[in-house]
Amino acid sequence: MELTATIEALRHVGAAAGPVAVHTDSAYVIRGIREWIHGWRRRGWRTTAGEEVSNRDLWETLASAERRTGKVEWHYVRGHQGIPGNERADEIADAFAAGREPTLYQGPLIRYEVAVLDIPDDTRVPARAPAGGRRSAVHSYLSVVDGRPARHATW
Repeated sequence: MELTATIEALRHVGAAAGPVAVHTDSAYVIRGIREWIHGWRRRGWRTTAGEEVSNRDLWETLASAERRTGKVEWHYVRGHQGIPGNERADEIADAFAAGREPTLYQGPLIRYEVAVLDIPDDTRVPARAPAGGRRSAVHSYLSVVDGRPARHATW
């Protein structure tokens, strides 16, 4: 869904007179189009593990849409953090996924009720965990003693 939405957005914009800013909560889309796609192409659309790249057709379509659009600036916004434009995008995506036709705004940005330009200053993709690195599991134990619930780090 993330790839398709990004492709459709770039198709809608078409060839732009200037840079196009894409804001997404998908690190997958940003890393895929900025970093991974070059290696996939060199390896004949294989991952570093030698497996076929999932959604190759969509990645090729996205790369083509990006070329036609011109300069695309990719910005990461954290999902589910109350960022108005991201929350609205989720509402629209949920409606389409449920087979409903969402109400879409058409008109001047100044009259749009959603503050889509209210974006955090830091739009960098978060750092990835080291490859092959194991994260230590965080455990807690819950108990109820004399009707009072409590959380414990150990037994």
